Amino acid sequence: MFEIARPVFLYVETPLHPGAGSGLGHVDLPIQREVHSKLPTMQGSGIKGTLREAARRCVNKDFPEEHLFAIFGPETAEANVHSGAVSFSDARLLCFPIRSLNGLFAWTTCPLALARLKDDLALAGQPLPDDLKTPNLSAGNCLLPNPCEVSVRDNNVVLEDAVLTGAGDCSDWAGKLSQLLFPNAADDDYWKSKFEKSLVVLSDTDFGDLVQRGTEVITRIRINTGTGTVERGGLWTEEHLPADTIMYSLALVGKPTRNGCNKSAQESWEALHEQVLAKCSRLQFGGDETTGKGLVRLVIGGD
Repeated sequence: MFEIARPVFLYVETPLHPGAGSGLGHVDLPIQREVHSKLPTMQGSGIKGTLREAARRCVNKDFPEEHLFAIFGPETAEANVHSGAVSFSDARLLCFPIRSLNGLFAWTTCPLALARLKDDLALAGQPLPDDLKTPNLSAGNCLLPNPCEVSVRDNNVVLEDAVLTGAGDCSDWAGKLSQLLFPNAADDDYWKSKFEKSLVVLSDTDFGDLVQRGTEVITRIRINTGTGTVERGGLWTEEHLPADTIMYSLALVGKPTRNGCNKSAQESWEALHEQVLAKCSRLQFGGDETTGKGLVRLVIGGD
C-alpha cells in the first residue's frame, strides 16, 4: 500500500504518441484513450518504464543499482521476487491546446478535468483552496480569464470552428494552475503569463468534442532504399497529442519490499526525486523517439 502520493505534471513539448496498437478507424496507429470518456490518457506502466530507464542512467554511488531495483522492482524475468516501491497512475488530461481566432491558441479544460485534479491533489495532501469551486457549464458557454488574450468582440471566443459565449470568469483557476505548472517564475515568466491569459474552461461536452477533433494525424512512409519508392505496406498514419498538451499522473510510493532494503517510503521518494526526477526534467515518452517526438517536461507538484 502506498504511503506517499505526489503529482507529476507532464508538459508536452513535441507531439506525443502514447500508442494504443493498431486501430479500426481511419487512423492506423491511434493514441490511448479512456474507454468511457474518449479523453486521451497515457498508461502508468509506460510512465514508470520511461522513468526506470532514466533512473538506470543515473546509477552511481549516490544512487546504487540496489536502490533502482528497490524503487522500481526487479527485472521482468524476476518480477515475482518482490514489487517496486513506486507506481504511477495513468496520466489524465488537464489542458488541451486548441487553435483560436485571437492569440494563436487557447489552453482549454473542463469541469470534469478540474474536479479530477482537485480530488487527486487532495489525495496527494495538497488540497486546493475551498473557495476554488468546480464550475458548472452548459454547452456553448465558457469561462474566460481577465485579462483574456483569446477572446473576441462581445466576450465571445472562437476555437477552431466553434463560437462560444463567455459566461463567467476563470481567473482564479488560471492563476492557481499557472502556479502548479510554471513554478519557476523567472524561467517561466512568459509561459506563466500566457497561460493565465489563455485558459478557457469549456463544458464537458464541448471539451470532449474539440479534443476528439484536435489531435494531430500524420502520415508516415518507409522508403525502399533499392528502388527509392515507398515499400509495400510502408504507408501508415499515426495520431499524436499536439505540443503544449498538459497531463498529470500521481507518483504513488510505499515502503520497499526488497530484502535487505530498510528505506522508508519517504526515503524512497527522496531518492527518486533527487537522483532521477530532479536530474531528468525532460524525458522522451511514447513512440517515435528517433523522430524527435514525445519530448515531455516534468513538473513535480509540491516542489
